Amino acid sequence: MFKCFFIVLATLLCVFNARAQYFRNFNTDNTPLPEKRVTCIAVDASDNVWVGTENYLACYKSDSTWRIFKQPNSMDSIVRNISAIDFDAQGNAWVGSYYKGYSLICISPSGKVLEQFRFPVFKNKNLYIKDIAIDAEGRKWIATADAGLYQLDAKGDWSAFDMSTTDNGLGSNQITSVAVDLEGMVWVGTKEGLFSTKDGTKWYMYDVYTEVIKVLTRGTPSSCTSYLDEKGRLQFSCFYKFKDLTRLAKKGMKRATQFNDAAIYKGKAIWIAGSYIAGFEEKEASVKEPEWVYYDKNNSDFKSSEATCVDVNSKGIVWIGTVEMGFYSLDPKIIVKSSVPDSNIEEVNETAAVVATLEEPKKEPTVTINETEVAKGESVSLENLLFENKSYKLLDTLGVYSLFRFMKANPKVKIELAGHTDKDPDPSSPDYERISKLQLQLSGDRVREVVNFLVKRGIDKSRIVIRAFGGTRPIDPNNPEKNRRVEMKILEL
Repeated sequence: MFKCFFIVLATLLCVFNARAQYFRNFNTDNTPLPEKRVTCIAVDASDNVWVGTENYLACYKSDSTWRIFKQPNSMDSIVRNISAIDFDAQGNAWVGSYYKGYSLICISPSGKVLEQFRFPVFKNKNLYIKDIAIDAEGRKWIATADAGLYQLDAKGDWSAFDMSTTDNGLGSNQITSVAVDLEGMVWVGTKEGLFSTKDGTKWYMYDVYTEVIKVLTRGTPSSCTSYLDEKGRLQFSCFYKFKDLTRLAKKGMKRATQFNDAAIYKGKAIWIAGSYIAGFEEKEASVKEPEWVYYDKNNSDFKSSEATCVDVNSKGIVWIGTVEMGFYSLDPKIIVKSSVPDSNIEEVNETAAVVATLEEPKKEPTVTINETEVAKGESVSLENLLFENKSYKLLDTLGVYSLFRFMKANPKVKIELAGHTDKDPDPSSPDYERISKLQLQLSGDRVREVVNFLVKRGIDKSRIVIRAFGGTRPIDPNNPEKNRRVEMKILEL
């Protein structure tokens, strides 16, 4: 496959690029992959690619054969709803599952399901497994959504670490990432900062006090961390010996508007998964510094709207999970010359081309949010904006982060945010006045929660008008979930 164009100019002129990368797609149409949405991806020491989905687990082996864990009347029946994967020193895969309760499942390198370790049951704790890391002692460290950090030792005994059990205070029980470096230090990312420990007896704090997205240690004797600063901007820092890597990563992340995962290759190259794929292209001997490259559905054969996860094998092949197209492989070493004469290509700067694709302002009287064009005066329901039942507490910030990125990318836009709830009861109901009043208040509180989130990250409050409609404007009388929404209207462009 050849990448024919790299940038769409305002005049819709197609410009050819001198280099192209080969993406290979693995999906439910051309492989045995059981589902199109990939939740996690991990490459083992033999370059087998383990692929987790919200249904079954798949393993694409280095000899191009498959192992799909859905064999009837076997231990495969417990390997479902996969959220995280890591490998121990013996090559066993340890898989996080939320099928019929939260558990850790051990699978041999040959694909035999060996054992299941169920989490201790604690009331009112969300034990969804966000990440897994295994140290040299065979201890499995498990990051959970809202129950702190867990450890499963080699004997099968559990330990729990949270805000109340660690000496410095873990900062938050919402653990976003965990990793073990080459010197055995366990690095723990939380919603409120970065911490580390050797064995859980003593904890260390670092000068990252905001939400950690991913901790990376592969091939490094320390940690690299991606996190959001106080204004919601994506930052990246490496500790100790990796200042050069920090500088290069920050350069590449300047354009990152969405970040889901990252992988380090041999301690010197980084690949980012989000609304596009970004990373270092292999540098030639004459090049002093690696060059960042960016791939999305507009400039490459990577056609997914979002990459969920990424890992790199021993040969530098990049493996990328997606939200709706299975997974991709990318070989950064494959560089194909186009048929356009070099004299015509020399004037096209690759970095500048990508900047124009991502950041060039539209000349039409519309703006785009979540790939939907919205004109002045039009309204759109915000996606992935979830609140607790009968509460204004946000359950999922994915949608509000999308709104923040939209507001930041369009600094002249002014919007109206309108809150809506379930349909009000019939006016003849004896509870009509009480319920309609409560729903009106709730819809306003939810919008104010969204606005507070934006303002704390640097969005000017004067750009937002708040309105609350309660349950007076249902869009589907038979579907309460559709009625519980926050709508955005464009007031000024």
